[in-house]
Amino acid sequence: MIGVFFDTITYGNGDSTVLEIIEYIKGEKNIEDIHNIIYFDKNKNTLKVNKRDNGLKISDWPVPSFSGIDKKLFLSPELVLPIQSSVSCYWGKCKFCVASRDRKYQTKTAEQIISEIEILIKKYNTKYFYFWDNAISPTFLKVFSDLLLKRKIKIIYSIYARFEKEFDTELLKKLRKSGCIKINWGIDSVSKRMISFIDKGIELDNVKKILKKSKKANISNTVSIILGYPTETYDDLNENKHFFIKEKNNIDVVLIAPEVLFLEGSIFTKDIEKYQSLILTNLSERIKIADEIKHYYESKSEYCNFIAAHNLLYEDYYSKPYNKIKLKIYSIMMKNQFVFRLFINMYKKKFNNGLL
Repeated sequence: MIGVFFDTITYGNGDSTVLEIIEYIKGEKNIEDIHNIIYFDKNKNTLKVNKRDNGLKISDWPVPSFSGIDKKLFLSPELVLPIQSSVSCYWGKCKFCVASRDRKYQTKTAEQIISEIEILIKKYNTKYFYFWDNAISPTFLKVFSDLLLKRKIKIIYSIYARFEKEFDTELLKKLRKSGCIKINWGIDSVSKRMISFIDKGIELDNVKKILKKSKKANISNTVSIILGYPTETYDDLNENKHFFIKEKNNIDVVLIAPEVLFLEGSIFTKDIEKYQSLILTNLSERIKIADEIKHYYESKSEYCNFIAAHNLLYEDYYSKPYNKIKLKIYSIMMKNQFVFRLFINMYKKKFNNGLL
């Protein structure tokens, strides 16, 4: 409850809000002048919602700081740092998505990101990074990978991307050479009718070509889909199933959401009752189809468990005998619920006793 357990709630973009709260604590700003917060006004015994703004430009964001975070608290074989080169999405049209709701698409320059990476390598002694942009454009990646290679910066990283035709053999090979070993591709559906309906803006023929080229470049492919769109039929669901079975040699991991989330701000929620009434498939049947698809990928799960390595594959790390055993044990632990619970309980006990 606001005013009881915490003083304010931040909504929308909170990057500039944090700075304004610091100014408020210092007595340099009034609480009613802080953007993007909800707070309890004790004098008037009511909740107040302050004005909203779009936050700082991404080009003005500082280098991310992870100071004070104990690396031992991460359930990961190595420290993998998140980094962000853009906000929003350059496509920004998918009907189910809210990525472009709060602000327009903006990017940092490749030079700026390279500088940040150099600082983070030195400060935190790690070479592992994952970009958590909604989708990085091929244009940015061409410049970024060239700079990494030119400056001989040795990192291992993963990215999120759309299936754009610009991801040709030359670019994918260059990405791999620069340290990119995993791409998380958002396809969301392989039914041509549904791709058009959700306004995904990709060509299915390009998807198959890119997956094959990426795999040939020794880049791991993770592909995500959503089941249960409005108007989606069982024929559409089976198209997804047959596609992922057929393409299993070019896809390492498939991530499946068995239902659409109607998030506030998406095109779907502008007429939510209409779109919800157009859902034609049953959730239990969608889960069954999802399980049938996942069955063909279970043998690959040791390369990509869903706690840490969802963001990164440790292929070079995995090749060393000692590390291979370490990661194998880690993967078994993540997949076995009983063992995982034992580990967590032991972990909590050590944490509470001040051993971590």
